[in-house]
Amino acid sequence: MTHAAGLGLLLLGGVGTGLFFLLSRRISRSLKTLAETLAATAEGLYTPLPEEALAPLPEEFRHIGEAVNELKRRVNASIAEIRERGIRDGLTGLHNRQFFEEALHRLGRGDQDPVTAVMCDVNGLKLVNDGLGHLWGDRLLQKAADVLRDVAGPEDIVARIGGDEFVLLLPRSDDARERALAERLGERLRRNGNGDGGDDDIPLFMAWGMARDDAARRSLEEVVKDADERMYARKETRRADTQRALLDVFLDRIDAKERRRINHMERCRTLMGAFLLSRPDIDAPFRERMTRLASLHDIGMVGVDGAVVAKKGPLDADEWRAIRSHPEIGYRIASAIPHLADLAEAILHHHQRWDGRGYPFRKTTPPAGESVPLESRIMSLVDAYEAMTGCTYAPPRSHDEAIAEIRRCAGSQFDPLWAERFALFLETGQPI
Repeated sequence: MTHAAGLGLLLLGGVGTGLFFLLSRRISRSLKTLAETLAATAEGLYTPLPEEALAPLPEEFRHIGEAVNELKRRVNASIAEIRERGIRDGLTGLHNRQFFEEALHRLGRGDQDPVTAVMCDVNGLKLVNDGLGHLWGDRLLQKAADVLRDVAGPEDIVARIGGDEFVLLLPRSDDARERALAERLGERLRRNGNGDGGDDDIPLFMAWGMARDDAARRSLEEVVKDADERMYARKETRRADTQRALLDVFLDRIDAKERRRINHMERCRTLMGAFLLSRPDIDAPFRERMTRLASLHDIGMVGVDGAVVAKKGPLDADEWRAIRSHPEIGYRIASAIPHLADLAEAILHHHQRWDGRGYPFRKTTPPAGESVPLESRIMSLVDAYEAMTGCTYAPPRSHDEAIAEIRRCAGSQFDPLWAERFALFLETGQPI
């Protein structure tokens, strides 16, 4: 080997060694960068690597870094979504109680004083749930949320903090802001309190109370309590009106589903009044209660599918099951309204039979005989006669055929004593 060749090999070896060390150093730095970001990820830090940190890396390592960054972005998005869900009410999309309490603490520092609290409560929610079902109650809560969201300002906090309870917090409030909010809220509630009773609407009734922290520097908890007390005072004064209005809505909905059902109850009321008026042993208070029962005994039909209620002709097993749920629905409605509470048990049992084979089946041993309330036993007679002659679910029977059927079912479906009394009244109009 010549001297020149030896020098060449020596030079080539030196260059190769230098390149090896340079490449190793670059790879080492790249690996160190990636190792540090992975270690931070393991510690729960998901900040992506900046572009300037990725740019010097070899292409393969840069791709790894970009993949790690994408993973971190997805993790950050998931964390943000979880956090947002944690402070949001799932049904209405408003902030929840947790967020409200955090906001109360934050605003309590005083840097956004004065703060106004507006406590709101949906009136009649239980009645809607009992009568129409929880799906309708949920719709009512969503309507309330929409109203409050619309009337609130951009800086205001709106939250659902309980089943039917909502709250607004107005930072940096004053008389003008309170008046403006009260006007907007009052106008929206007036508009939403006129539901048409159709298949896709239910009126919204809401009580609300407002309070603001004052010069005495009350805590925000005290302000919220003050607003809550004012709201409940309004709610109590309007409770009866709300219940009557919702009862009218239920009757309107029944009428929209099946006009003949309202006519049926009206005819039952007239027939019941005439029958009991013919009996000297029946006092006026009992007669008045029974005529109210007759006019509302099928109020539970509001919770039955409209297609089933309106069907003409025979019903199948599932449809009968739906129809047979109406006494329990009616019972829940009447129980929730003080001036109808005395009718609740009679509504529940007005399809029970003397022999115990009626419905609904709420107990292991269903009521039978005189354990069925007297009001229900009389109501079942009036109801059956009117249904037979009024063509509710089968071809109508004549007056005489209906009387014969009542007598035939005495002792099985009907109280035998009251069945004969009612049959004789239908024949002669005279008591026995």
